[in-house]
Amino acid sequence: MTPEEFGRKLPPMTLGFIIWVAMIAFSLGVLYTKVVDTDRLVVDEVGGLRSDWERDKSEQDRRLEKLEDFIYNK
Repeated sequence: MTPEEFGRKLPPMTLGFIIWVAMIAFSLGVLYTKVVDTDRLVVDEVGGLRSDWERDKSEQDRRLEKLEDFIYNK
């Protein structure tokens, strides 16, 4: 296949098409970045909730121990 035949079989790539592809690639990059940032925030928030739960659980355990001491050591 000669270069002339190859050029006739494929449509020429226009500047608008190249710009469109670049815009799509940029948009996908922005979306990917937002997803990664959101995942990181969710992981941080879950870690914070877990530590709050653990702190509350230890406080409940302390209160239960005080109640048990009060009830059983009368």
